[in-house]
Amino acid sequence: MEHDDRPPYGTGLPDDRVTISRYERESGTVNALIDTGVSAVRDLVDSVCERYRPDARPLE
Repeated sequence: MEHDDRPPYGTGLPDDRVTISRYERESGTVNALIDTGVSAVRDLVDSVCERYRPDARPLE
C-alpha cells in the first residue's frame, strides 16, 4: 500500500515476522533493515499500519 503522508520507514508483516526498513525518500534506497519475531515489535507495527491503512491505496 502507498500513502501520501508516509513515515520515513517501511514496514512489513510477512508470516510471523516483522520488517522495518529505513530508506532514502528520493532514491528509495534501503539503508537499514530490522527483521524480528518479537511480539511487542509486531504490536507496534500493527498499530502503525492501522493508523495509515484508511487513507492508503494500492501500489501502481
